[in-house]
Amino acid sequence: DRLEGRVQALARAHDQLTREEWAPTPLARLLAEELAPYAGEGAHRAPLQGPDVLITPRAFSTLALVFHELATNAAKHGAFSAALGQVSVSWRLTADRGLAIDWVESGGPPVRAPLHRGFGSSFVEKAVPFDLRGEARVDYLFAGLCAHFVIPAAHVATVRAPLPAAAVPAPGRDTVPPRVLLVEDDL
Repeated sequence: DRLEGRVQALARAHDQLTREEWAPTPLARLLAEELAPYAGEGAHRAPLQGPDVLITPRAFSTLALVFHELATNAAKHGAFSAALGQVSVSWRLTADRGLAIDWVESGGPPVRAPLHRGFGSSFVEKAVPFDLRGEARVDYLFAGLCAHFVIPAAHVATVRAPLPAAAVPAPGRDTVPPRVLLVEDDL
């Protein structure tokens, strides 16, 4: 089941990347996708907070597996295993234009550090440093698991702001009516 869950998380990540044509993709979309099965009807169980940022496809794939592992563990042993449990994820740009991400669980059962490090916990702690040359730290606090990640600036892009209304040319008599060509390539 765990292997199948990891494969499905990677498949969902690749689906999102394909929709974005392997371009940088919103971090918030990745988190929403990974947390949706566990948050259920209540978005209050998985609040997300941070600026609009895009992450590279490489970072997206790595983080998809990391967040899948964290969410699965929260459902089995952590915050999502309790009715009032919550997983809050926040992120911010760092001074060097990298990205700091905090995963904080609360309202779940008391936490103890695992006696045995399995593939999942090892992966969460090592994937970001190995794949992205970033940082990862997991703290097993009594009140809830907390994880902190730093993604280097090479894997982060801010979302471009839309053009102000004055910068968008107003339609006039000399403009050609817009035309749209829609091509469906999905089976």
